[in-house]
Formats: sequence, structure tokens, C-alpha cells
Amino acid sequence: MEPRQRWPELTASYHDEFGPIDVEVYRVAGEVWPQAEKLSSRLLGDGPAGLRLMLKTAAAVTQRRKDESQPISDLNGYVFISFRRLLLGVMRQETNHRDTESQLLALDIVGLRDNEEDLQRKILIQETVREMDAWTRRVFQWLCLGYKFEEMAPHLNMKANVIRSRYSKQMQTLRRKSSS
Repeated sequence: MEPRQRWPELTASYHDEFGPIDVEVYRVAGEVWPQAEKLSSRLLGDGPAGLRLMLKTAAAVTQRRKDESQPISDLNGYVFISFRRLLLGVMRQETNHRDTESQLLALDIVGLRDNEEDLQRKILIQETVREMDAWTRRVFQWLCLGYKFEEMAPHLNMKANVIRSRYSKQMQTLRRKSSS
């Protein structure tokens, strides 16, 4: 397993490459960091990149707190959601805007207040989506949106039963692959 990235200690506000970072926002980012690190390691496979994103998040939240007349009521939640948005942006850049819908689905289903079992299930879904080929991912996304195989048939120039069969076989392959 990749070594864990430690959250550096800080006792005063400072100016980072991303801008000024308030000590309170930095402290909260440190509290959120263990969960954010797990997420960035799974989605990006890169802990140090996740740490850099969290520092960028801390600078952005510091700026938001200065600009906004209304205080942020749940700073922990706000920091984590801001981190997720930056993570999505990085994922979009890495894939050249490909698979944006599945990435949005993956990030939206991983929430701050989920229990460990729900979080693991949601991460498994996201990892499975990333393993799908383009055709299977497209069918999966349509199924998530409520489309039926019969409705997909004209778009894929295939019969509904062929789509259903091919999709089922692809999913079986993914299940076998993930269980081994």
C-alpha cells in the first residue's frame, strides 16, 4: 500500500502558492484530510496530488470566508465538498473530459457523512465504472438514468436482447475481475 501522506503541522496562518490560508481552515482541512486522502488515492492513485489539492482547497475556502458576508455553518462539510469538486476537475483533465457523467456519479455518491459500509460500497461502484469499457459505461449510465434496453436499441443500432446479453456478460466479467 502507498505510504500515507501526513498533514503538516501549522500554528499560524500563512501564504501558500494557492494564496493565503487561515489557520482555522487549515486545521479543519487536516481533520478532513484522512478521508480525502483515501478518496484521492482511490480515484487518482496519487496521495501527494491529493495533498496538493487539499492545500488548494484550504486556500480557496479561506478566500471564500473572507469574501462572503454569511459565515460557513459547517466548515468540515464545506472543505470536503470543495475538495471533491477540485478532485473532479483533476479527473476531468486527466481523461480529457471523457466519462464526465460517470465521474460525477462516482463523486456524488461518496459523501462526507456516510458510514464505512456505505462508503466502501460507493467506492466499489466508482471503481467498477472506471474498469468498464466505453460501450458498457454508456449502457450503465443510461440504465442509471432510467432508460430501458428497448429505448437504447435505436441509439446503439442493436436489438434490445443483444444489448441486454452483452451488458450482462460484461458485468459478469467485471464481477469476476473484482472478486479475484
